[in-house]
Amino acid sequence: VSMSVELVSSVPFNTAMSNAVNNGVALVAASGNSGSSSISYPANNPNVISVGASLQNDSRWSGSQYGSNLDLVAPGGALIIWTTDRPGNIGYTNDDYVQFGGTSAAAPHVAGVVALMKSINSCLTPAEIRTHLHNSADKTSGMGGQSFTNEYGYGRLNAYKAVKAVYPLSGPTIVCNSARTFQLNNLPAGTSVSWSYSGNLVPPPVIKKCTTPCIHLRAENVFEGSQGWVQATISGPCGDVVLPKHDVWVGVPKEPSDIFGFTYDGMQFNSNSEYGFWAITHYSQQINYYDWFVTGGTIQYGQGTQHLHVKTGNASFSNNFSVELRTDNNCGISPTLYRYGYLIPGGGDPFESDTTQLNDKLKLAISPNPASSNITVSEVNPSNDNTPWYLRLMNQQGTILVETTSTLPNSISLQGLLPGAYVLHAIQGQYVEQQVVLVK
Repeated sequence: VSMSVELVSSVPFNTAMSNAVNNGVALVAASGNSGSSSISYPANNPNVISVGASLQNDSRWSGSQYGSNLDLVAPGGALIIWTTDRPGNIGYTNDDYVQFGGTSAAAPHVAGVVALMKSINSCLTPAEIRTHLHNSADKTSGMGGQSFTNEYGYGRLNAYKAVKAVYPLSGPTIVCNSARTFQLNNLPAGTSVSWSYSGNLVPPPVIKKCTTPCIHLRAENVFEGSQGWVQATISGPCGDVVLPKHDVWVGVPKEPSDIFGFTYDGMQFNSNSEYGFWAITHYSQQINYYDWFVTGGTIQYGQGTQHLHVKTGNASFSNNFSVELRTDNNCGISPTLYRYGYLIPGGGDPFESDTTQLNDKLKLAISPNPASSNITVSEVNPSNDNTPWYLRLMNQQGTILVETTSTLPNSISLQGLLPGAYVLHAIQGQYVEQQVVLVK
């Protein structure tokens, strides 16, 4: 139950809250918006998880009430949260969406995470939920290295860590010929477990015993690498709980998908020039090493990594130029991807792929790169030209994922994108530039 209200304490309401908690219902309430050093009611009731508000920079919102009984903070603050609005003239605005803030916006974040936690283990008690929220909260810089402060409680809500804390399935992220163990920990009493798994996994001939519920699996064919999964269903007094799939990579890596910068076979490259190439691979293959081979040029740096820097050789006439790539993980070596082209004296395709190449050859800078949440695109040497840039972020198949026209600098959200390599295509007037964006 999420309560974004401030009330006058009453015996009937206290009794109702006590009954709810005794019946396994977790109660969450906003701490209040006056900025005072005491928490409002009902958030100050010991049965309630009290939530203050934090800003984008993880500092406490000045209006967020605080005190020794604050549990944690969550995103809120001054009108920074978008939500749906009631339609027509009964809503806050005439639009379908409205921004709101304060601790009333922070408390529903925590309540939503509690619902996710209960979806995995419906037997969780309110006390256990509170403990998991405390232990999984991120300690912000404003806490000064302390585990608890009156202003932040036990820290800022971390949804991923809180849900992970009640997810009992653990196991490896890669499976080869040898059997690997997937197990469940901290199961409630009186529960049983059934297992399911992808077709590229099989049990070993000899089954070892476990002290906790577990399953042993190995690759059916280690030389045919592919994505796999393991899933457990827990049956008990609270009914059946189907845990989310635990993803694993099974076997050797696949052949690399592509080499960004080597756009097509037969491509022409300038002689005595520097080029950058990126390995495009499936993000979950647990790759340890990128093994590059270059004919007609010299590797400057990047052997073993996803990004290779090459200087082409001298060509008084057309010479062959090729780049080969294979990868390896704990299971073995992938097939080799081969790209061939030609060295042309004084010619070649006007294309540079190296995202860290000399800045005088690139107009744009991307920071951070790699990134996880967003990138900022800016000009290396800002000018007075106010012509807007057309920016589009694409996947390896050329699908446009983000598209915008704006002046720079401009921030692009990476939310919802899987880890891997993407292409930023930028156009200003007749100028065109491409760079690789790595999402981690």
